[in-house]
Amino acid sequence: MYRITENLIDNVLSNQQQIEKYKRGEINSAELKSGNVKVGVYEQRKDGTFMLRIRCAGGFITPKQLKDVALTAIKNKASHVHLTTRQELQIHGVSIDSLSSMMLYLKDSQLSTLGGGGDTVRNIIVNELSGIEASQVFDTYPYAVELTSRLTSEPDSLTLPRKLKIAFDINEQTADSSLIQDLGFIPVERDGNRGFRVLLGGSVASNPHKGWQIFDFLPEKDVFRAAKAAKNFFNLYGDREHRNKSRIRYIFYKFGDEEAKRLYYQEYDKLLGDNTLDFQPTKIEFEYTTPGFAPENDSEPNFAVWKSRYAVRQTFNNERNFWSVHIPVVTGNIDAETLRLIADFLSGFGNDVVRFTSRQNIQLRNIPEVYLPNVYHFLKAVGFEVDSPLIINNITSCTGAAVCRLGICRPSGLEKAIINRLLNSNIALDEIPHLKININGCLNSCAQNAWSDLGFSGRIGHLNNHAYPAYNVWAKVGGEYEIAENLGFLPAKNVPEFVGSFLKIYLDNKQNYASYGDFIVRDGATTIRQLIGQLSQLPDFEDDKNYYVDYGAEEFFGKK
Repeated sequence: MYRITENLIDNVLSNQQQIEKYKRGEINSAELKSGNVKVGVYEQRKDGTFMLRIRCAGGFITPKQLKDVALTAIKNKASHVHLTTRQELQIHGVSIDSLSSMMLYLKDSQLSTLGGGGDTVRNIIVNELSGIEASQVFDTYPYAVELTSRLTSEPDSLTLPRKLKIAFDINEQTADSSLIQDLGFIPVERDGNRGFRVLLGGSVASNPHKGWQIFDFLPEKDVFRAAKAAKNFFNLYGDREHRNKSRIRYIFYKFGDEEAKRLYYQEYDKLLGDNTLDFQPTKIEFEYTTPGFAPENDSEPNFAVWKSRYAVRQTFNNERNFWSVHIPVVTGNIDAETLRLIADFLSGFGNDVVRFTSRQNIQLRNIPEVYLPNVYHFLKAVGFEVDSPLIINNITSCTGAAVCRLGICRPSGLEKAIINRLLNSNIALDEIPHLKININGCLNSCAQNAWSDLGFSGRIGHLNNHAYPAYNVWAKVGGEYEIAENLGFLPAKNVPEFVGSFLKIYLDNKQNYASYGDFIVRDGATTIRQLIGQLSQLPDFEDDKNYYVDYGAEEFFGKK
């Protein structure tokens, strides 16, 4: 739905020239990388393989676009497709000779990779309930689309000091992602006028902080002006010499809250006289159609249980009795052929039926209730795990060291181990369906371990000169809307047992607390530290070498 701008083609063609120079030996891999990342290309841990990241503003994609992604992945023999925590797609295991043709093919499908990596304006995320939840102030998706189109058309959006992340929520009561982004928008209305409460400088990476409020009410016509001012402010004051301190929050740390705000307002005021910067959200006319196949009947108990877990009736403007459905994608990885099947199945329902969620899953929306049995049978037929409690399929992890060159541990393997531990327990998992367990393979927090109900971040442990995979344990002991705290660390192999024991302790005593958040604030830190004390030990290398090999790895930890 966003506009493809001319600079996409220019950058793709320029990148293609860089690739040819690299293949001829005229530039090195570092020089190739500098051109690759801004067009959404990353070299993976396996030499000679690349990942291509596709922008999906607000997690939206049409069934036709989804099919095009699947077809180009299949044609170019990609290993798999990955759903990210920023609601976009990555095509993995691509050869260097396929990159340019894939990007141009996706351009013809109105999909862009521009700004998919590097020091750029990244994919703008939107709460997936926007447009279907009655508690929304208004649908913020059209705002994210127009802001994407305008920002990606500007060359300096690709040459920032570091990445700039933006998010839209649906109301102040349930604001979430907007609180921890470089630029966050929370919709509000005043005297019948639409606008936003705006936050600047949030992040859950190293030295995390929630965003500082810069506007309590920004009229909607000033949305692009506020975003452009944030970009100019970042370009002027971001630390380009020290990469680990080059995000917006460090400007606040350097100058102090009030002075940083003053410097931002100074940039904002410079833009007030330019009427070309006035903003209007994209006008979107979605199509809703009835598929050519008939509704199916399903009275079996498993369908009723699945419906109660994974399907929700939409509450906004829903005279058609539309429902949304949560499709679990374990570890966010899915093969391209399955994506093609999903696209074909959904094509008859219209063009607003797919959104990717920040939990790395797929949300179907605007599905008539009578077709829910069709959805259930389809998902089972193509192999999705639909008969497990929702929490099992709601764990989030980054790609980690199995793919990412920055990764330390392999969180995807840990995620599967935690799932196995929970499935083989007698824990009442349906009582905590929406609990957020986030696993990150290093300290970069791509999976937002510091903004979860229970978080883990990969690190290196040492015992008698032997390295082993380990994880810091994070929890929001300061409150539901506060950054989580690091409470200690565990050997990776003991994390599944820790999760199972911790959740059982809470559920066995659930009646004593108003909520899980209440439990964490009152007794979470003590409980977690006690369990860490019980589970932090590991055997010597000579006694049990398994502790020194990460999940899914074949070599000892720290060895390539």
